Amino acid sequence: MPSGYALQLALGPLDSLVAAMRLARTHKYAVLLRMVQRLHQAGQAEGWPAGESLPARLMWGPHTPTDRVAVLDEVVKGVGAGVLSVETGIRMLIDAGYPIDDAQAEIERIQASAFEAAARLADATGDNAAVRKYLGLPDAESEIPTTPIPEILPSDQAK
Repeated sequence: MPSGYALQLALGPLDSLVAAMRLARTHKYAVLLRMVQRLHQAGQAEGWPAGESLPARLMWGPHTPTDRVAVLDEVVKGVGAGVLSVETGIRMLIDAGYPIDDAQAEIERIQASAFEAAARLADATGDNAAVRKYLGLPDAESEIPTTPIPEILPSDQAK
């Protein structure tokens, strides 16, 4: 079996051909997806919004085998070095075939346990509310109890 680089070089022309074929059919897929939405609307499918069709497009996965370990390593290094955002890293993992259903929910789960990043945020801003929001925690209540101030009436001042 050739190395990954040799395989990538050998399949380079195939990548261009597949991309060109997909590009030529992009408008047809948009019309197909709009037709499917309108059929659901006409059939009054449950949970399907009535009215104008929503914009939709197909997202194609890779047509050649993907080295998931290499993609994971690339994402870890890129996000750790600060050259990739967490959102881009999650998108790369989804494209590589990792079972991530909702990218935003995954980012929130990652941030909920990113205590080192939260500590850096606290050091940089000094804002505990921003840190709690970053970690997905509810707003903190003040630890200082409130003391009711008695109302002084004019008749009490005379005594």
